[in-house]
Amino acid sequence: MRFLFWWPNLVTSLDSLSLMGYSKDDPDIRKALNWLVENQSSDGLWRMTYAEGTKEGASTKNDETRERQLSLALAIARIFKRFYK
Repeated sequence: MRFLFWWPNLVTSLDSLSLMGYSKDDPDIRKALNWLVENQSSDGLWRMTYAEGTKEGASTKNDETRERQLSLALAIARIFKRFYK
């Protein structure tokens, strides 16, 4: 099984917790949301890998990776929408 996201635990967990009605005021959820905000690139997207030794621009070299970045951004936007509605 392949995950769409490089860090599936964070995005998948937040997605599930947001659907279950958990609050953004929970300290662990707030920490995860803050991590997403702090690691968003200037173009509004997130890197597909945070592995040591990879360059920030390296994740946008091909169309497939760009598509995955856009899918990730949409998933994160939905998570923020649920927590901040």
